[in-house]
Amino acid sequence: MGLLSGRLTLKETANLSFVLGAATKGGLTLGRAFEILAKQTNKPRVRNLLERLAEETRQGGTLEDALRAESKRLSPFFIEVLSAGEMAGRTHEAVSELSVHYESLVKIRRAIIRQLTYPLCLIIVAFVIKPYVMGFVLTHDDTWTYTLKFILSYRILARNIALFWVFCAILNRFGLYRKILDPIKVSLWPMSKVWGKFATAMYCRSLGLLLQSGVGLPAAMERAARVTSNWMLERSFRRRAVLVKQGSTVYEALQSSRFMSRMTKELIAVGEKSGKLEETLIKTSDYLIAEATTPVLVVVTCIELFAIMAVAFMIFS
Repeated sequence: MGLLSGRLTLKETANLSFVLGAATKGGLTLGRAFEILAKQTNKPRVRNLLERLAEETRQGGTLEDALRAESKRLSPFFIEVLSAGEMAGRTHEAVSELSVHYESLVKIRRAIIRQLTYPLCLIIVAFVIKPYVMGFVLTHDDTWTYTLKFILSYRILARNIALFWVFCAILNRFGLYRKILDPIKVSLWPMSKVWGKFATAMYCRSLGLLLQSGVGLPAAMERAARVTSNWMLERSFRRRAVLVKQGSTVYEALQSSRFMSRMTKELIAVGEKSGKLEETLIKTSDYLIAEATTPVLVVVTCIELFAIMAVAFMIFS
């Protein structure tokens, strides 16, 4: 759900899941819920999306086809879980699971942003406000002239940031952004510790929910592979689905995967042997998300310490 992908933001998806859950709990079909929500939302891109979904279902198309047609706007996890739930007659349960999942992700993001706010304010004070005030004291220019000069002094940084975003947009336009970035996300430390575990968590959760919706194991593994949003992980997990089709157990198929930790494999093995694979996969997903969040919070703490030291250096230098 990045800025370059054009998909709904995490908060927008969480809100959509919550409202759909309330609508389906009240007995509305998803098609009718899309129509009502489209009239109520004040965000144009969300309203247009809901109108297209409502129109597709009104014309007799399946929900799955309607959702997949909006794959550039909706996350793979949302599409797979909701379409599987609707096919199994568990629409409300699927929407409720989506709502809980996205709300937990929103809470994690809020916690990270909350912890970043203070160090970022310190960095702004140290590298922007203090130099501005100190320079203003020494200058002979009037306020507006000095302020303009100060802003222009950052023009090189602003230009480089703009060029970087343009470069990323061009790569994304030609489909090269993911081709380049996806291998880095799952191979380069420390990014692999976060992105790899988070993508594996999404795979486990979607696989568990798809199995609960009655999707066959090989088909569920193939569909869950799309949820990773990483072409390397998707290709790897699709290969595991082929092994399961050939008669291997889930544990045996995943044993050779380098993208899944030994602990995760052992948990899946226990769930498979006990006959509670679906529940184990969902619990494993929660465990992996917690593990992926920990190093992020550590980095945020390090940024806070750096900001404090930077302010102290600027004050006493």
